[in-house]
Amino acid sequence: MPRLPIVLLLSLLTWTATAAALTLTDEEHDWLADHPELRLGVDAAWRPFEYR
Repeated sequence: MPRLPIVLLLSLLTWTATAAALTLTDEEHDWLADHPELRLGVDAAWRPFEYR
């Protein structure tokens, strides 16, 4: 079990590094500025890909 905290830490570091690497074009920034409210549709019957 001592490896679990290390694995969790490395997973967290990887996730935050990839999230910070997201870059948007000027066109994408403009689209987001024009659409400040985003909606997400989830099909709860399509497990394991989508569920609540």
